[in-house]
Amino acid sequence: MKCKYCGSKLNEKSNICDECGRKNNIKRNSKTKSNRKNSIRKKVKYTNEPNGNMLAIISLLLFYIYYPLLLLVSLFPQSEIINRILIIFRLGPLFGIVTLIMGRINYPTNKFLKIVMWIIIVSIIFCFIALFLALQTCSNTCSNMDKSGCS
Repeated sequence: MKCKYCGSKLNEKSNICDECGRKNNIKRNSKTKSNRKNSIRKKVKYTNEPNGNMLAIISLLLFYIYYPLLLLVSLFPQSEIINRILIIFRLGPLFGIVTLIMGRINYPTNKFLKIVMWIIIVSIIFCFIALFLALQTCSNTCSNMDKSGCS
């Protein structure tokens, strides 16, 4: 920076010129790193790209397809073919999570993908809570029974 009165170089820490002694009203860039990060975050606007929305729908379907299919298949007599189909569809939730991750990487500003991500995360948390409660109930039931009656 130069003094606007005499043209000599100004000290970086002071707005007063060492040559002429006049004060220069120069605004220094006082943005800190956190202010810069906040301004960058404010610039990100969530959008709804059609391809991102499609990946969100596919990941939801893959994640939740096994359970309704299992209910539907339980209405029919069991066969070897049905059991093999169920084995394949057991990987559906895993494929749903992978599809969701791919969507979030390729379309990080998609609102629907973010909502689907939180739906799946909450579903996984509820599954772990239900599993914990079922195991707790089973252990309480089995401890009250004879060892021969617990399986």
